[in-house]
Amino acid sequence: MKDKNKRTPHGPQYVWMVKTYVLTTLFVGFCLTALAEENSTNKLPLQKGEKAPTFALRDLEGNYVILSDVLSSKSEKNATVVLNFWATWCEPCMKEMPHLIAIMKKYQSENVRFFLISENKMSETEKVRDYVADKEIEGKVLLDPYNVVLKKYNPSQSIPLTFVISSSGTILARIPFTESFEKYKKKLRKAIAKAQQEKK
Repeated sequence: MKDKNKRTPHGPQYVWMVKTYVLTTLFVGFCLTALAEENSTNKLPLQKGEKAPTFALRDLEGNYVILSDVLSSKSEKNATVVLNFWATWCEPCMKEMPHLIAIMKKYQSENVRFFLISENKMSETEKVRDYVADKEIEGKVLLDPYNVVLKKYNPSQSIPLTFVISSSGTILARIPFTESFEKYKKKLRKAIAKAQQEKK
């Protein structure tokens, strides 16, 4: 004869306990995820002396450029790499760009590779293309529409931001935006000169 007072494993109390456990687990997971995202947001950008993370991005012609390949390529002959994160909708970027273009022209005959990494959305690619054509930009323009590479170099995702990378892949300089463009160009020239000196 069955004991009517005995609770079955799947009675109301059991179901309530399971629901409480599931909801508690989800809540804790949500809190941990939010905390991780907050810590990631507060993380500082890459600093001088750190290794530059490699990446693979498409240029305006649809060809992939891989940073590690550029640095290890014999045809590049130990090139110095300059990365500039920018976007056409970024007003400080537009102010800085003419000065960066001037630097690019100065070093166009030397072994310095400039990569202008656009943070425009994919739907804005034509805007990027038109801007590049209008300004006659000679550096290679790469597309980072989902900010994947920018997050690696600067988790806060603030732009413009310039990095100078030695042929060994070490960051020699991180140059944030400044209204003093002469100071910006001086820092950039100094970092490039240091990279070229290290190759000798």
